[in-house]
Amino acid sequence: MRIVCISDTHEQERSVEIPPCDLLIHAGDITFKGDLHKLGAFDDWCETLPLPKDRILVCAGNHDVSLEKTPEVAAHAFLNCTYVRDATVVVDGVRIYMSPWQPRFNDWAFNLDRGSAELAAKWNAIPDDTDILVTHGPPYGFGDLSVRGLQVGCELLLERIEQLRPRFHVCGHVHEGYGRYETDFGTVVVNASVCDARYRPVNAPIVIEW
Repeated sequence: MRIVCISDTHEQERSVEIPPCDLLIHAGDITFKGDLHKLGAFDDWCETLPLPKDRILVCAGNHDVSLEKTPEVAAHAFLNCTYVRDATVVVDGVRIYMSPWQPRFNDWAFNLDRGSAELAAKWNAIPDDTDILVTHGPPYGFGDLSVRGLQVGCELLLERIEQLRPRFHVCGHVHEGYGRYETDFGTVVVNASVCDARYRPVNAPIVIEW
């Protein structure tokens, strides 16, 4: 199965050229401020892709405020893709778990205090048999280096990934962390941020093979 990974398109999805694939994963930050009509525009774009809705899996990110404040809007906003929040979907036998949370970052969406029991509980809820983990934010030390030279990924998430050892972990959030990273415990971390640190959609989708 050929899987294309993107994240952090920030309302510029039509600038992204999606290569042929069997599955598309979006790791969050569809919008800038969570505007509902922008979610609808993203869904309209999904309709143009040569994939059925159950082959376009979408996670929320910290900019997608409306999806946290009014989660019921997802049922109306996403008609041509599959929105997944803290749940597993199975595609061709591959178990994919998706979650939007990250350590607190300003006053945006899906924030929980760094190192908190609440954040640990989110990661502990990831099933042990997960094949591909999708979170909006990166784990600590992989695809998380900011323009200020700080590693801003989640330490608790890294601990959980080391326990689970999924084959792939797809994320975004830290635009400047774009790329593919090999860990020493077997998981490949993919930061698929399309936008760079200046919100220009210059990064290509990342393709992974299953």
